[in-house]
Amino acid sequence: MRKANSIFFVNYGVDITKGLTISSLALDLFHNKYYKNNIPLIANTLLYKDIKEAYYGGITEVYKPYGENLFYYDVNSLYPYVALNPLPGLECSRCVYMDSYVDINKLFGFFYCEISVKNIYLGLLPVITNKGNIYPEGKWEGWYFSEELKFAAKNGYDVKVLKGYNFNKELDVFKDYVNDIYGLKANPINNSQKSIAKSLLNNLLGRFGISLDKPITEVVRQKKFDTISSMYNDNYYKQTQWLINSQYVF
Repeated sequence: MRKANSIFFVNYGVDITKGLTISSLALDLFHNKYYKNNIPLIANTLLYKDIKEAYYGGITEVYKPYGENLFYYDVNSLYPYVALNPLPGLECSRCVYMDSYVDINKLFGFFYCEISVKNIYLGLLPVITNKGNIYPEGKWEGWYFSEELKFAAKNGYDVKVLKGYNFNKELDVFKDYVNDIYGLKANPINNSQKSIAKSLLNNLLGRFGISLDKPITEVVRQKKFDTISSMYNDNYYKQTQWLINSQYVF
């Protein structure tokens, strides 16, 4: 821990005791040294809630293909490489296309679409269910990032944009961060420096995906409890009904 703290402070000017996780330290480093106010940090608004619907996570299904005389390739620093792509900038317009066709290739942002596909070997657009993400065939609607929609459209999906948020493209948002830290990873003075640099590269992007909706625990009186409960469905009320006779509700 002492060695890690020294490396963080000497190489990055970050005090390791200021963060509980490697992702929080990566975010502090990015904010303090590299952030140029060129991407929006969205508060808990309707825009955030809609965009959050397009955040699914990656495909983690396991396949067991068979082949002979194959070459195996590993991608070096895939997360940092992806971070070099254009990102949504500060200019945003809300769009509605309910009764008109719009070319997804002319858009950049997050859009609610009608999706249809059949006879697809490997699903590309996910749908969230109670059992996790699935990649179905058929027809449905959902929020997706434009670049995922463009890729899906090129591979057999029919995409009809209904509404969404169109952004300007912001280039090189993470370029300096990635290049500086990748340089330390590629030419480390010891294994500790390499491991820390690799963690900083891989853990920054995930930090931006943390939900802003945090659970709140509060001791309330009966009247407020009844008011809160009335705002939810019967299942929610039944799950919290046991609190009525608890010493914590009075």
